Amino acid sequence: MKRVVELWRLLFDGKRSRRFLVVLGATGLMFGALPQLAWAGPTLTVFAGNTTGAPAANGDVTSSAHCSNTSTDVVTGGGITITTSPDGNLSGNSQRLEGTEPSPDGTNASTNNTYNAPYWLGVDGAGGMMDPSGSATAYAVCDASATWTGGTTITTTILQDPTTSMSAVPATATCPTGTKLVGGGGYVNPPNGAFKLIASYPSNTSGQPAADASTNPAGWTAIGWVGGSGGNSSDWEEAWAVCAKNAVTVTVMQNVASGPGAASTTTPVTAGPCSAYVTGGTIASGGYSVDHEAVKYNGTTNFIESLNTGDHAVGSFPSDVNRNPATGSGVQYWTADGHSGGSTSGGSDTHVWGLCAS
Repeated sequence: MKRVVELWRLLFDGKRSRRFLVVLGATGLMFGALPQLAWAGPTLTVFAGNTTGAPAANGDVTSSAHCSNTSTDVVTGGGITITTSPDGNLSGNSQRLEGTEPSPDGTNASTNNTYNAPYWLGVDGAGGMMDPSGSATAYAVCDASATWTGGTTITTTILQDPTTSMSAVPATATCPTGTKLVGGGGYVNPPNGAFKLIASYPSNTSGQPAADASTNPAGWTAIGWVGGSGGNSSDWEEAWAVCAKNAVTVTVMQNVASGPGAASTTTPVTAGPCSAYVTGGTIASGGYSVDHEAVKYNGTTNFIESLNTGDHAVGSFPSDVNRNPATGSGVQYWTADGHSGGSTSGGSDTHVWGLCAS
């Protein structure tokens, strides 16, 4: 490196550069022979949003995480943690992850073909009861001054949800040509007793979940799922894809855990660290699913619906190795929390995905 700096100094020293160029030509030394300067790894930072109270029955509340006070920062992804009643009462089962999504202003979700969102929203929904001890906090993963991404384009896909109970229809958002997926999110509306966001994960264009250790997935898929009672024609789901303008690379981490296996229980599962997948890697985004697939998805298989009406998620967030929410730079893990609700569960599985920037 010291020699490279000296060569450049000679080139741009006005009195000496002409003589130096003559020497270059005479010796046949070409710039292509100089050692390449390595690009620095991405510096992505996780910020926590405000902590909300619990939503009312059949309602929702939204926490908003802001990248910083710098208007040029952009989100690459984000998540949410939901705190439920510790006593195991049925009211503690009413909360569920209703959505995570990019936002231009901290209040409204990003619309299709928009750019450079600096906020991430986390939506906590409730079924037919209220959890008096409940709360939620959103997390935003941020690229300072859009240095790594070169700025982002955000695309969305909206679908009507199925009206048949215990069924799922994937909604997949994909990135425009020339951009690369770095994260995504999903949302279902309206909140009601049976309707929930059962999955939000990186995928191919057909909605099949991305395989562990794969790179640069083509899209992001969100799945609204109707539990024991049927939905109606006004129910809808939305998926977001956050796409970098630079030719970046993301590597997929995936993990799976058996459960939740009993009523009123939570199954946490963590993917990571990024450093085990890619040198210098750091978390850019992550996702989850609560389903009926006991092994890791291989990139060519479809999402498998849960067999249990009460299954849902209560968390998908950047974390440390001990599954605690993590903020700051260099975060290495992503955690998802599957939850069974009040009904007895069995044969359920919880998957988690993390996308590692490099």
